[in-house]
Amino acid sequence: MAELLSRTRETTVAAILEDDTCPQLVIGPFGAGKTRVLGSLEDRLIAREYVVLRVVVPPGEGPGDGIGRTLDQFRQTLDISRQLGEQLKRFGHPRLAKATATLTRKAQIAPIRVQQTISASGRAIVHADGAQGLQIQWGDHLGVLDRALGDHVVEAITRAGRRRRVALLIDDVQHLDEKRGVAWLLELVRTLRGVRVVAARRGAAADTVLGRVFRSHGLGPLSRDDVAAHLAQRLGAGVEPALVDHVCLVTGRLAWGVGVLAEGLARARGETAGPPVVPTGPLELDELFGHVLAALPGELRTALEQLAVLREFDRAAAVHMLGAGGTPPGRAEAVLDELVDALLVETGVLGTDPRTRSADVAHAPTSLRLPELVRRVAGTSARAQGPAGPAELHRRAADFYQAAVDAAGAETGDPFAHWSALEGGLAQRYFSEWVHHVAHAEPRLRSETRSKIIRWYLEGFFWYEWKVPHWFCSSLLGYCAEIRRTNEDVEWLDCLAALHQNYPRGWRKAAEPATWRRAIDALTHLRTTGWQPAGPPAEVTDAGQVFALATHLLAECFHYSGASPQAAEERYLEAAEWYVGEYNDWNRRYARLHRIDLAVAYDLREVAPGELTELLEYARGVGDVEMFCLALRVAADAHLRRGELRHAAAAIAAATLHALAYQAKQLLLPQMHNFPDGYTREVYLEMIARTGALVAEVRERDAAVATRVEAALVDLFAPFWDGGAGERDAMLPPPPSDRELGVGDGDYVRRVRWLVELRSRHLWRVTVDPEGLGLEA
Repeated sequence: MAELLSRTRETTVAAILEDDTCPQLVIGPFGAGKTRVLGSLEDRLIAREYVVLRVVVPPGEGPGDGIGRTLDQFRQTLDISRQLGEQLKRFGHPRLAKATATLTRKAQIAPIRVQQTISASGRAIVHADGAQGLQIQWGDHLGVLDRALGDHVVEAITRAGRRRRVALLIDDVQHLDEKRGVAWLLELVRTLRGVRVVAARRGAAADTVLGRVFRSHGLGPLSRDDVAAHLAQRLGAGVEPALVDHVCLVTGRLAWGVGVLAEGLARARGETAGPPVVPTGPLELDELFGHVLAALPGELRTALEQLAVLREFDRAAAVHMLGAGGTPPGRAEAVLDELVDALLVETGVLGTDPRTRSADVAHAPTSLRLPELVRRVAGTSARAQGPAGPAELHRRAADFYQAAVDAAGAETGDPFAHWSALEGGLAQRYFSEWVHHVAHAEPRLRSETRSKIIRWYLEGFFWYEWKVPHWFCSSLLGYCAEIRRTNEDVEWLDCLAALHQNYPRGWRKAAEPATWRRAIDALTHLRTTGWQPAGPPAEVTDAGQVFALATHLLAECFHYSGASPQAAEERYLEAAEWYVGEYNDWNRRYARLHRIDLAVAYDLREVAPGELTELLEYARGVGDVEMFCLALRVAADAHLRRGELRHAAAAIAAATLHALAYQAKQLLLPQMHNFPDGYTREVYLEMIARTGALVAEVRERDAAVATRVEAALVDLFAPFWDGGAGERDAMLPPPPSDRELGVGDGDYVRRVRWLVELRSRHLWRVTVDPEGLGLEA
């Protein structure tokens, strides 16, 4: 579509470019052309060799008050920082992207029960009881993260500005919370010296905090001459004055309305012999677009109705929706281009060309969207054709997003492929959109759909959540809120929520019997959703995985609660039987390892050394540090029960060394930026506690051996303190602090890596020799 920028808007752009003494604010109603002004500024600043960072403030989606609002406001600033980080990374400055990934992970501690209290000073404090029974002061916690975000943003933009000037363009700032969000932005602007800042917002600004700090530029309706000039550009010379007057009357001379209507008139003139026709009388925007939609060629009108169910989408999703509706693939691309050119599909804010073919480049899912007005009117038109229409459109969208997530997961080759692919971000958006659309496509979820969601949750829970809270499971339950709103049968969702709330995290697995009972009841019910009378399936299925994983976690509940070791033994055996196929090799071995751990802990049977040897060799072969570490720890317990004190001490020392190496390894993996470093810290904390308990028990049996064990441990871990890491006050290195989590290039990781390098001969040894660790007989 031809550029629609009036003389007034040209003057506004010129005035902003001339004034770099203070931040600038472009204001106006919907459709006034604010985003076009920012686009024009972006082009001209790039021509002046600026580093241009352009972001959009997302609308709030959380509850209107309380802790939900606090979290929602934080997500806004986090999203802004993430957008900035991705753009700076393209300019060769990756630090902000890494920092926002770390802070995203640290913010994923979902509150379970919320209570607000008033302190003696009159300050309101919101407490959230986490699954571990921890009291978290959310206001303080998110305040610290907010300040950290601001610091990271300032540092990253300052670095980028050392060689080239930087301009920050921010759209839709009306979505910022007037108190907290605006204060964050103002502090950012105050600190960013030498950076051009231009913001745009809907509505007036004189009575806002931004309006008192920024220099405001109001955008109102176009002039009549601007409307006439644009119509002449689109329709050719000789536009009748009456037509200009009609367009001014109908659109209120708003830039967006004039642009859309002019595009429709140009198309109608090319397709019919008669003069263009416009409605008579002033129209509300909804009514205006209703006329525009009705006047569109049937192909474009149908395309908008098919896209109206989508929220944020990329080109691949749009082409799928149009193709599923009968549009040939090649034509679907052209139709999408026409909708973009007609301003009926908006492009993303990151500067991605939406007309690049979907086969050429992978787009971010926010690269395309229908304007709110277009989506609303087109959706109403689709619903007018009957309830089956929207449901079928949601089904098509759900099919696309499910296939996209499955494909992304298959590329990873991970046993938990369905969720591990979500590390990249794109598949995470696909995942949330699948849940949204399936909720509207199936008023009563099919058993296949329900099993897939439960499987995804349990796989994420089994991999991360059973030790520390992680964003995946919390996010999935959040996505499923839409299913609660549209479906009647949500008992399975209640069970997932009960499991999420009651299963105790942390290596200690400490909880009251009533808490364990609620987790056991939830898992018992979830098992029934995947049970098959014929027994385990021949190949992996969603329902079969649900039964196997729920059974495994149920065994863990009986095991760690001590409620019934015999029941735990039975469930471990049953889980191993239902873990079918090569896909489940890893799962079966973990079920076996946990069953051996149970047998040693409760003295259920004599564990043969060969049972653990096979597991250690498997873990070494696949590089699974955690399994290797756990198997060594169980071996230490088995040696201790047999009275083999030196072998027990050697095994626990090797296990602890592996746990510490595991911590450093995860901190150094950028592709696992969503791996909660607290998980590996829990593994190491368990080894510290187990080592202390084992040394204490050895001392009770033989004080001389205990002395040699302590000396051997001190010598083994001595390199950690080399170079002045503080005064040594324990046998073992401390766990990483909260500040050190997520920092791959910090002093803690450097010292652990130095220790591991010097002690590498003790790693991956299936048979641990006590003499090699200084524990001679």
